[in-house]
Amino acid sequence: PLNCILWNANVKTSKGFLLADYALTDTSEITFTQVENSSESYPEVRVSEDYQKLLAITEGWYVMAHEKGRWVMHDLRFGFFDSFNQLPVFAISYEFYQNGEGTLSAREATKEQLDGKEMMKNIGLRILGK
Repeated sequence: PLNCILWNANVKTSKGFLLADYALTDTSEITFTQVENSSESYPEVRVSEDYQKLLAITEGWYVMAHEKGRWVMHDLRFGFFDSFNQLPVFAISYEFYQNGEGTLSAREATKEQLDGKEMMKNIGLRILGK
């Protein structure tokens, strides 16, 4: 029900994606933030079976980033939790790691603890147009 009042917009570009969130109560124009797909090549990830599965699941709505010495796939379909201060915190991200068989596997990336109460307060204020 809230997706009628609060929503995310994703626009695919040649360099990556333009992302924004917006509320019907916002008084300013929508502002998009450019999120670029990693310009680095990641052939070791592309050949992994898990990457191929995630490619199908995300239907191409993802960005790859090299963060803290590992490759991370951010699923853009479910938006992000915070504004783009440093690195965006997406609702769903997968990290690639070496499994016991010496190949790459993917698992959901761990996120820093978020303050759910503060997030809900901010959502409520946003709905009220404050």
